Formats: sequence, structure tokens, C-alpha cells
Amino acid sequence: MPSPAAPNGLACLLASLPAATDTTPAGDRTRTERAIGCDPCGRPPPARPGRRADDRVRAHLGGPVTEDRVAARQAAYPTTADAFTVVRVADQRPIGLVTIGADHRCEGRAEISDQMLPAACGEGLGMEAVATAVSWWTDAVPGGGPLVAVTQKANRASCRMLEAIGMTVVDEPDGHGARQYLYTRAWVADIGDFLTRHLQDQYGLDPGTLRAWPSGLALTAADLAPPTGTEAERIVRALGIPAGRPVVAAVGRTKGLDVLIEELAPLHGTVHLAMIAVLTDDDRAALLDAYRERSAELGLSATIIGRYDRNIPRALAAWPDTIAMAVPSRGETLANVVFETALWAQHTGAIVLAPNIDGFPEQITDGHNGLLYDPAPGALTAGLRRAVALTSDERARLRAAAHRKVLNQRNAAEHLATLLATFWQPRATRVATLHGHPATDARTPRSKAPTSTHHPLEATP
Repeated sequence: MPSPAAPNGLACLLASLPAATDTTPAGDRTRTERAIGCDPCGRPPPARPGRRADDRVRAHLGGPVTEDRVAARQAAYPTTADAFTVVRVADQRPIGLVTIGADHRCEGRAEISDQMLPAACGEGLGMEAVATAVSWWTDAVPGGGPLVAVTQKANRASCRMLEAIGMTVVDEPDGHGARQYLYTRAWVADIGDFLTRHLQDQYGLDPGTLRAWPSGLALTAADLAPPTGTEAERIVRALGIPAGRPVVAAVGRTKGLDVLIEELAPLHGTVHLAMIAVLTDDDRAALLDAYRERSAELGLSATIIGRYDRNIPRALAAWPDTIAMAVPSRGETLANVVFETALWAQHTGAIVLAPNIDGFPEQITDGHNGLLYDPAPGALTAGLRRAVALTSDERARLRAAAHRKVLNQRNAAEHLATLLATFWQPRATRVATLHGHPATDARTPRSKAPTSTHHPLEATP
């Protein structure tokens, strides 16, 4: 995953040993114009004897520390997992540390901490270092666990830095006698190709923040099971929908329902419109009468339903006389009614007819698991004629393909498990196989180290 861009356009790459599958030479991975990283196993952290007692440096860390404690921390650095010294290229001087280790607050979670010398603050290197470490962790240590950072709420500079690299507050624990902010990286769910392209093109979304989480359904939910024939007939008859006539069903708030009425006019003697208009406010409620009046003017046989009960579209989709669930939307990221109809109508009933725009081509392959029409005047009418002309065998084939596609691609439980696995995978051993690092049991347990924080601090005594 590429590193987030730094304000000055340079990335401060941290010293990191390549992952077991990485063949890139370490020197090529860790040098930039301004900084080079080195493993503290090969170079001790920078020494600054007077900083340990500096009230300003220790302002957000519970005050100055004793010489004994500093010496103990110094001795632990060479055996601390993934502790990297940041060295400025210009003068080859170490200017700080970035460490990633187990979070003592939560088993299986990792914590990142940076410690930059005051003399290096204000150059942007700390932010670049942390941003690159976050990217490195995600890329080189898959399944290493969620990565968090903790800083005192009062440390506004540290908070701004973490927020600038795309992390967000998820908890406010107490520590060092003050309220802390616990940050983690903000991720974006990649629910579908159209929405992802839109976010990248229109809003500059960093593709490195995406995690695949396709739109899905709880496939075993009772309200997604097809109704029995008796149940569907009871609901349809109660609505006053005539028997023995092809039905075009539709459900929506207002999007495109007026277009559907107009485009059905040429078929007024052929089909019956069963349209559920979900009206959410008084202004939209006035449209209900307008829909009914316009349908009457056009001579349509129509049932306009001004209330929503999930069992109504469920029954209409599975009703044997329903030839199509029309989705006359002017735009849609992904329409759940496409997936739902595939489940409700798996045995009999409707196929989906939708416009060939936005996310619909991800859901429907024209002529395979539904029908698509171009968003142009008269095209919806042509699509409705195609739906009417389908034989029962052709409709059954489309329904079967639609049902298979949803079962194979839209299982929300499987998607969630896959998503979680990208962040947190059970592993027989912890992140102990990076070349050059000691085994897990040889390291000083992170839970025994002081709480990691983001602050201007000397790296060593």
C-alpha cells in the first residue's frame, strides 16, 4: 500500500526489515531525500542526557522520569519489536524513534508510538514517519491486528498529526492522570465499483484507505425468504390487484416513478402497474394523488400503494403474474431491491428491469440475470416490451441466474468475516518472523513498557 502523501511531498521511510516475501533491498525501501531509517539493533537510539528531566518534553507523559527508568527503556530498545530509528540524511543524526508493538490494553491489537527530538519538530518528519509506519504495518504484516495510537487529549499537536494522516478517535481512556485519545486508522468500505470510482474521481479518495466490503444481505433472514403461494395471493388480493393480467411492480420513494408511469402508457392495455410509493413527508405525500391522477389520464390499469410494508414487495416479486420488478431510478449506487427480488422470486415471479447506469451493471448482466435499458426517452418502454415478450422458460432462466449470483456474491456474513480477516487474523505465532528480529519470547513484553504516546520527546537519555 502506498504511503500517505506528506505535506512537503516527501515520505520519511522508516527502517524496517523486509517481510519474509519481500525481495526489495532494504536500502532501496528506506531512503528518501531527507531521511533514512535504520534498525536500532544496528544503531542505538540517539542519546540526549538532559531531556529525561525536561518538564516541557514530558508535559503530556506524567512528568519527568528517573534515570533508572530511562536506562531500563534504553536497554530494552534493541529487543523491542519493530522499533526503528529515524535518521536525517543531511547530517546523519538520529532524530527520533517509531515503534510498533503489542498494545497492553487489548490482546491481539498493535500500538504505534513516535518519539521525536524537539530539535526535529516542525519539519514534518514525525508525521511522515508515522504515516509510513502505518502503511508499512498494513502492507508488510497482514493479519498483525488492528493498529492504534494513543495521545493525551490536551496534546493538540499530536492529535492534529494523527488526524492529518487519516486516523480517527474511537475511545477516550484515562492515562497518566489525564484523558487520552485512542486513535485508529479510518478505512473506507469498498462496497462496489461505481461508488469507489465516484469517491476517487470526485472526492480524491486515497485507494490505500479502501477495504473490500461488498454490499450484501443476511441471506438466511426470514424476510428474504420467498413467501408461500398462499401468502403471496392473500396480500396481492387484499391490494385489489386483478388476476390473470401481467403485472409490472415497482417500489421507491419518488425516484423515477413518474417516468415509469409515462413510459407504461403504450402498454396500458397489456399490463397492470402495482407501484409502492414510499412517501416520507407531506410534500411527497401530495405526489400520491398526482401519480393516481396521471395513471387515470393515461388509461393505465394501476394500483398505487401509499404505504410500505416489507411483505408487499416480497409478495409482488413472488407473484406468478408479476413479469418485472421495474427500477426506474435516475441513479443508484447499488439497489437492494435487485438483490431482494432475486431471493423473493427464486421459484416464480419477477425478473428485474433497471437502467444501464451507475451501479446497476454490477448487479445485472443484461439478458443473463435481468434486463437493462439505456436511460433515454422510450428505452424503458422498450425494456418493458422485452419483459412482456419473455417466455416462461426464459423468465425462469433469468430468475435462476439472478438467485445464483446473489447467493455467490452477496453473502453479508462471509463479507464481514473476510473484512475482519484483513485486519485481524488468528496466527500461531505473533509477528515474530520478520528477518533480523528476535523471537517473540525473547522480547521485552510491550505490556511492561510505559504507555506509548505521540509527543516531542528525546529518544534516549
